[in-house]
Amino acid sequence: MTKNPDYHGNRVPKNDGLTFKIYTSPESAFADLKSGNLDFTSMIPASSRGSFLTDKSIKAYNMPGGGTLTIAVPENLKHFGQNEEGSLRRQAISMAVDRKLIAKKIFNDTVSPAVDFLAKPINGYSTDIKGNGVLSFNAAKAKELWAKANAISPWDGDFRIAYNADGGHKAWVDAVSNSIKNTLGISAQGSPMATASEFASDVDAGKMTTAFRSGWSPDYPSPDNYLVQLFASSSADGKGANIVNYKNPAFDALMDKALSASSSNSANDYYHQGEALLMQDLPQIPLWNENGTSASTLDVSGVKFNYSGGPIMTSITKK
Repeated sequence: MTKNPDYHGNRVPKNDGLTFKIYTSPESAFADLKSGNLDFTSMIPASSRGSFLTDKSIKAYNMPGGGTLTIAVPENLKHFGQNEEGSLRRQAISMAVDRKLIAKKIFNDTVSPAVDFLAKPINGYSTDIKGNGVLSFNAAKAKELWAKANAISPWDGDFRIAYNADGGHKAWVDAVSNSIKNTLGISAQGSPMATASEFASDVDAGKMTTAFRSGWSPDYPSPDNYLVQLFASSSADGKGANIVNYKNPAFDALMDKALSASSSNSANDYYHQGEALLMQDLPQIPLWNENGTSASTLDVSGVKFNYSGGPIMTSITKK
């Protein structure tokens, strides 16, 4: 790509152009970066996550991004209907996950434990959503809620989290499963599917018979893109990204009010009220926000990230 001399917009590139390279693996890209054959990469291999932030031979970047990582729990699963038992079990599972420990041990702090259904770069993100204590590790409370659910209908079977085995998810799914198992005393484990294509096909077709890993990367920087797209009734039944077919008329009404609000502050107030309902129902269980992680050689500067956690290519320069 080269700089366009006829461009007169507000995103004038600070470099004369970029050359993109295609790699077969993050490891090979990172090796080229270390040897000086690549200037910049957003592909940090799992084997380097624990060391790249302190590697003095490169510049490392670890900034809040817009991506979210969740566990989706379909309402048609036994014991997980959109009712009192289902809500109690989702809350118990959420509080049984030690997000901070897993973020440190598995992700080497390249993710941020969730406190909101939104991500930090989004206007409307808040650490004070009513009821977001369900996103904090609390073993005693998790056991208490699970026992209340058992009083409604005794638990049987095991809790499985499906994921695609070709996407590097095994380590964190195993860690989450072990946290649930050790806290609640139930059988919990990952359920790998061979490919992302097979996994996505079953999710889109509503064929998942277990909980499953999910996530979201925003199309535009608004709470609407997270909340309405993922949880509104209008986005269910294959009409949008509401992959668990969550339907709550009270939530929908709040989203309508937010969309017709006269200011972003007023809209955010309605969005936050809607999130308070989501904290009770937990149609998806927020785990982490994915950080924008990248690395460059020492002679690169001007690295910035957009709302989704991707690098702003127009700002990158090299000595």
